[in-house]
Parts: sequence; C-alpha cells; structure tokens
Amino acid sequence: MGKIKIPRKNPTLDMTAMCDMAFLLLTFFILTAQFKPESPIEVDAPSSTSNKEETEKVVKITVDTTGRVFLGIKEAKKREELLRYVAQHYQMTGRFEDADFKEFAGRESFGVSIQDLPKVLKNKALTPEAYKALKVNVGIPLDSANNQLGVWILYANKVYEKERIERREGMDDRIKQIIAKPTPEGLNDADKKIWEDEQKNNLKIVLFGDRKAQFIVVKKVLNVLQDRKVYRVHLVTNLKDGAGGGEAKKEETKK
Repeated sequence: MGKIKIPRKNPTLDMTAMCDMAFLLLTFFILTAQFKPESPIEVDAPSSTSNKEETEKVVKITVDTTGRVFLGIKEAKKREELLRYVAQHYQMTGRFEDADFKEFAGRESFGVSIQDLPKVLKNKALTPEAYKALKVNVGIPLDSANNQLGVWILYANKVYEKERIERREGMDDRIKQIIAKPTPEGLNDADKKIWEDEQKNNLKIVLFGDRKAQFIVVKKVLNVLQDRKVYRVHLVTNLKDGAGGGEAKKEETKK
C-alpha cells in the first residue's frame, strides 16, 4: 500500500494587528516627544580624555569667548520656581506674567539681566542676535555692584536645598549616616548604592567655558561661586576618544 502524502500548505500570518500596533506606537512617540530647547550660544570647549555621567540636578554656567556669561538649569520643573524666587528678590514679580514663567520653564539657558528678561521672554528671543534686536545687553551681570549671577546661584541652592530637606525627612538615622559620608569608602555594595543615589540627587554646579574664554571672567565666576559657599565645581570640556575619535563631555571636579 502506498504512503499517504499530506498536502503541504504555506503558513499565513495576519499582520494587520501588528501594523496597527506599530503605527499607534509611532503616533504616541511623535506626539509625546520633546524637542531640545535651542541654546543661546555655541561653545567650543577644550578637549580632554575622560568622561563622567551628568545628572539632572545641574546648573550650568557658560562663558563664551567675549566674556559673556550664560546660565542654564537642566531640570525643567525647577526653572519656574527659581525665576519666581529671583523676581521676588528684585521686587519684579509684577513684571512677569504666567506665560513668561511658562516660557522660562521651557528654555534650558539664557543670558541677559533680570531687568531685560521679561522683554526677552515676551518676545521669545532665544539667541544673542535676537537679544541684540531687542536692544538688551547680552550676558548675566556678575560685577560686584550688580552681581546677578550670585543671586541666581543663591536661589538655585535654595530650591534644591528645600528639595533635599523634604527628601531626607523620611529617612532613618542609619541612611542619614551613610549619605553624610564625604566618600563611599568602606561601605558595602548596598550602602554604596544608597550613597551614590543620594549624590545624584544633590545639585551640581557646572562651569562650561569656551577654549578661548577670558581667564579673568572665569576667575570672576569662580569667585562668585565661592562667595555663595559653592566649593565644589565641575569643569566640563569636550572629550576626544583616542580610540574612536568621537567627542563627548568631560567633567573635572575642582574644589
């Protein structure tokens, strides 16, 4: 008796559901994506040879080739709170509308005086050229008679200090002793992770200078930070990887 042959059929797979899912995900990512805010200045930083991860808790001070100073707050939710503090300090709260605070919260950095900031925000000016078109001086003042950079740093510390106190209220004494250590030396792996996580939640002051920046201006910025009791500063440069030739960022901690 001959062997019965079972007819072969090519398997079929209905891709309709998968295509629908793919387009739904694509639509979701397009609608929820946030574009990087335009930076008011491009800086050509000097090169170095190592890299260090940057956290969200960052206030970045940028010095360009002409000695102008710009300030950036990486964490968007802190920007509006910081501006409200500074506006209150200069008794200028009435000059800012709610839309101005929202506009400020949407930009990573700026470089004008607090007196000119309302005009810049209302006109949505983002670059030094746009600042000049509004006839405002570019750069945050840091002279001894008008040290606005020091005021911004003062209230940036206040904003993050408030957060730090609230975060530590629920901690037990053992964890408080761990995170109070200056270094994680001697800690086991679990305690070391607790210490490192807390360090990521602390404010980091970053100084980002152009390779041709005037040293006297950088020195002024460091003096302002020292006056505000900021003794730990991260100097950021561009990284050139010797193996691949790629560029990234490098941070050196200076005390």
